[in-house]
Amino acid sequence: MTDTDLPSPTVWPPPLTEQQQRELEQLTRFQHFRMAHANAVQISRGVKNIVDKDGKPLLSWRVALLSYLERTDIVQAIKRDEPWDSEHNAPLAKEADRFFRMKGAESGTTVWQLATGPGTLYEKPNERATPTDGGNTIMIVQTAPEAAVPLLAPRDFVFNPDDPWDGLPKAGFPALFLSGHMRWVKGDTPPETLKALFTAAGGEEVDIDAVTTSIFGKFLRGPE
Repeated sequence: MTDTDLPSPTVWPPPLTEQQQRELEQLTRFQHFRMAHANAVQISRGVKNIVDKDGKPLLSWRVALLSYLERTDIVQAIKRDEPWDSEHNAPLAKEADRFFRMKGAESGTTVWQLATGPGTLYEKPNERATPTDGGNTIMIVQTAPEAAVPLLAPRDFVFNPDDPWDGLPKAGFPALFLSGHMRWVKGDTPPETLKALFTAAGGEEVDIDAVTTSIFGKFLRGPE
């Protein structure tokens, strides 16, 4: 048998397409984001929007994460008694979007947002609900680029129970669950099942392994 008769070795992990490489890079940054969020929650006992003395929201809770993303310089530069779009604070968003920005979204914006809206963990501003559905409740999502919000603004994804996929990538999206795990929510997840993942006390039973997968496991299959 000659060398030319030998079977070609299997390449593992399979090579990725350019699109998958971009997705993998984004998910890796999301992983850093998750770790920063966990540290902020543990040390600060939660993360909340910054408000003025009258309770008016000025800046996003994401400001607290910048310290854990090696951007303490921006944290120190931000004026916490001014709104996110003040003459001083507004330019800082574009300097802070290294970890937050996604291809297709404008500079100074982010697709990583808390899940707010009816029945979610953050239905009430700056107050996390007491969940009864366990750890399989979505806490943070990566929205579609067109649903990006200004990075420093106290704005987040508003879940629409009448159209659960509204504002989310239709091919699927990464999400941080209350359990602390990151999972990839599959694009073929039925709307009612997706709704159950967002609600904190709906009482629904969901087979999490049927509608989500490992955040990086989807890349081990190689190009589709």
